[in-house]
Amino acid sequence: MEIKRKENQPPLAIKKWGWRSPCKSARPLIFCMLPMFFISFHSFAQSLTDFSGKWILDIARSSSLYSGLSSVLVVTQTGNVINIETTFIQGDTEPANLLENYTIGTTTLGKDKSLTTTWSSDKQSFSILEVNGASKNIKIYSLKKDGKLLYIKSDETLPDGFVRHTIIVYKKL
Repeated sequence: MEIKRKENQPPLAIKKWGWRSPCKSARPLIFCMLPMFFISFHSFAQSLTDFSGKWILDIARSSSLYSGLSSVLVVTQTGNVINIETTFIQGDTEPANLLENYTIGTTTLGKDKSLTTTWSSDKQSFSILEVNGASKNIKIYSLKKDGKLLYIKSDETLPDGFVRHTIIVYKKL
């Protein structure tokens, strides 16, 4: 038995349940999925690690440092702006203070000197590249042990080509 239909008539199954445009049925799905896309995208966006705090040098975990050296860092951070105040104490000498201010994601050029600061791709560490004539120093700041340890890995290339590798570790106070 053959079912006969008119020339422009849809097949029986479509006629029985009604024909729906795929575009019309997809619209509610698209509008439901769109906010979820933005929420998902936002949750994958990495937030900046906060390096703020008072830190004391852990000479036992550090490498290539003088044994009589002591140091305290006070780091303040607001977004990409990081200020590092370092107090060096060696033996019975007067403490020496150094204040460094960085805006991560910028390059500063001076006469025979450049300073470039960048966040890592996951925003969990930042690096400072300083080029001064023929010498170059790159320092990478990162947190370990749930933010209780601050690691500063430094690779300094001197004009004669010698490379000094240093790892400085600070404990959070």
